Amino acid sequence: MSALVIGNRKTKTVEIIFGASQDPSNIFRKDEPRKLKNFKGSEKLKRYIERGENAKYATMDWAGNNLKSPVVTPPNQKAALKFAEEIQGKYKNGYNGYITLTDTNGHSEGGGESVYTASGLNLRCFTIDSTPVINPGRYINNNEFLTIVPNMGNGTLTATEKVKGTAFHIAKFKIGTSGKREYKFLNTLAIPVEYDREREQRIKEIFKDNKTALIFLDSFKQHCPDNELDIERIEELQRYAEKIAPEFYEKYKAGGYIDRKEPENVFVR
Repeated sequence: MSALVIGNRKTKTVEIIFGASQDPSNIFRKDEPRKLKNFKGSEKLKRYIERGENAKYATMDWAGNNLKSPVVTPPNQKAALKFAEEIQGKYKNGYNGYITLTDTNGHSEGGGESVYTASGLNLRCFTIDSTPVINPGRYINNNEFLTIVPNMGNGTLTATEKVKGTAFHIAKFKIGTSGKREYKFLNTLAIPVEYDREREQRIKEIFKDNKTALIFLDSFKQHCPDNELDIERIEELQRYAEKIAPEFYEKYKAGGYIDRKEPENVFVR
């Protein structure tokens, strides 16, 4: 598990960005060891970078953590929650000019860590094609979760389901469960976006002579979004939400929810 804590200079709040898995293409790359000068960080991280054991660590990421997540809560998600609890406590009363942990973010493995953490600590959560979280916390439906799903809602790990009668989508994991008891990832907001076709072409060029790698990596081409188009899709949804907000709040001022028993997934009182 790796994470970066960043501060917002305007609001003086902090958030956590959890590190993603290594790119699965690294499983097929040769090791790239290198020497570091004036490195500031842990010895463990330094050794990791200097050894450059791409295949070893990429395999550990996917086989050691990601493949477990549809069945059990993997150790990296538990480590992420413990780390976030420490950061939350550290900034609770202010530290180094900043106060309060508000958000967690992540892609892939980092997305699963973010969902698991935010749902346990009641934080805002932004993820991209997240790994499954089979036992999210009690705050999974706090209306503070947003998932970006590449390949127009059919990513490698997550997918979207449209809420009939609206332009909204909700997220669902393609493998594993959506969460135990009443805490459902399935009721969180999602935005379908285009996948990164430039990355797809780079992978094809790099491994053009390795058919095994190309077959394996073809299933991961929907894992990374087109970041520029992401912004357009988010802005489109923002405009739509602003347009329907007055009517929505008037009609559902007493509160509303998505009743999973309704076949059409309509908003009901």
